[in-house]
Amino acid sequence: MSWLTDPDEEWSTDDVGTSRHGAPESERGYQDSPAYAEEPPRQQLPSYSAVPEGLRAEAPAAYDEPGRGYHDFADDPDDEPRSKLGLIAAIVAAWLVVSIAVLGFLLVTRGPHGGSNTASSSGPTSSTKPSGSPSSQVAAPLPDGWVQQAADTQTDCAAHSYGEIKTFFAKVPCNSVRRVLATTNQGGRSVIVASYVITFNTAEQAKRFNSMVSSDGTGNISDLLREGVTVKGGPSRLPNAAFASQQSGATVRVAEAGYATGASDAGDARLKSVADQAVAR
Repeated sequence: MSWLTDPDEEWSTDDVGTSRHGAPESERGYQDSPAYAEEPPRQQLPSYSAVPEGLRAEAPAAYDEPGRGYHDFADDPDDEPRSKLGLIAAIVAAWLVVSIAVLGFLLVTRGPHGGSNTASSSGPTSSTKPSGSPSSQVAAPLPDGWVQQAADTQTDCAAHSYGEIKTFFAKVPCNSVRRVLATTNQGGRSVIVASYVITFNTAEQAKRFNSMVSSDGTGNISDLLREGVTVKGGPSRLPNAAFASQQSGATVRVAEAGYATGASDAGDARLKSVADQAVAR
């Protein structure tokens, strides 16, 4: 017996076109070839949606939506630059800073001015309320034993005067007038002192004013009692009060003193002494 394969078995006519591997060569594909068995399988890339969310955190969720591409995402309104918002915020902040600076400048340079009251056109008995709260003013130096009740500072002297003095101020305005209302005790009786210090541009103007205010019937600058300030237990006017005035350069001091209760006399020595004290300071 030959060691070769039986030719009839190898080349049987019943299996024409059939390989020794048992399948027709016409039905064999690339996968059945020995070369395919030796080639490593190709790696399949995962789709975008299959990538874990942690690895695609920077990718927009809208990109994975069907029908949307890169250009659709680029036009998303959420991606608009925020520089405009920053510019608007900077403009608003600058406007606020400028407004606060201007307001502070006006408060510092202007502030509440005295003497803003309008002049009264009525007769000697009329009065104009002093601006602000007189009792809140800083106390002026007073002689020992005196108590300041009220004080204010005005710049429109004509608006706070009467008689010929009012007419004088229409021609010769003052710089300012500081009015003080105080009380003291003299001989066991309470005394009310209404005084003021007035300044002018020149000593000549102050001299003219002092000469006029010292004359009878020429009027005066209204004291705080006359303009509505009250002293507990005291009168609303100081009739027949003792009078004193003194000029020093462009400044004039004027004072009137009267008893808080009972009648007063302009010639009373005690009242005259109190008035002299008020202008001697």
